[in-house]
Amino acid sequence: MAEKQVKRPTTSKELLIKQLVEGNGIKDRVFEIYGPLRMAGSIVWELWVYDKDDEIATRFVEEIMGSTPKVHDKFQQLAVEIDIRHEQVLKQAFKDEWDQKKELIELQTRRGVVVSQASNERYAAVTPLALASVGFVSAIAVFAVLALRGGDDGKYAAILMFGTIVASACTFIFGKTIFPKALKGLLGA
Repeated sequence: MAEKQVKRPTTSKELLIKQLVEGNGIKDRVFEIYGPLRMAGSIVWELWVYDKDDEIATRFVEEIMGSTPKVHDKFQQLAVEIDIRHEQVLKQAFKDEWDQKKELIELQTRRGVVVSQASNERYAAVTPLALASVGFVSAIAVFAVLALRGGDDGKYAAILMFGTIVASACTFIFGKTIFPKALKGLLGA
C-alpha cells in the first residue's frame, strides 16, 4: 500500500509556525502545514494536527503585522477576527476618504474665493477706466459739436467739456471721481 503524501513543514518559517502551535500547551502534534495565505492584511497558516486525544484537528495561525502570531483552534475564531479587522479598515478608509473630500472642498472654496476676489479687483480697475473713457469720448464729441456749430451757447458747452475732462482725469488718476472744490460749488455736490 502506497504511503499518502502529506505536506510536512520544510522551510524555516514553517518550522517556526509548527513550534508555535506545538508549544502553546495543548499538546498538539503538527503533521501537515499549508500556507501562507494573505487575508485582510494578515498572513494565515493552516495546520493539521493530532490533538491530545489523537484526533485529527485543524489549527490556524494568524500573523498580524507588528503583533505576535495568534493560534486559533477553529476557523470561525479566525473569521471573526478578520471580519472585525476588515470592518475597522473599512471605517478608517471611509473616514480617510471623507477627510480627503472635505479638504478638497475647502481647497476649491478657497480657490473660488481667490478667483472671485481677482474678478472683483479687475472689475474695480476696469470700471473707472471705462467711465473715464466714456467721459473723454463725450468731451471730444462736445468739442466736435462746438467746433462745427459754434454760437452763443458755446461757452456753456465749453464749461461742460472742461468739467468732463477734469472728471475723467480725476477718475483715471485717483481711481474714483473727485471733483475740485471750485466745481463742487457749481455742481452742488
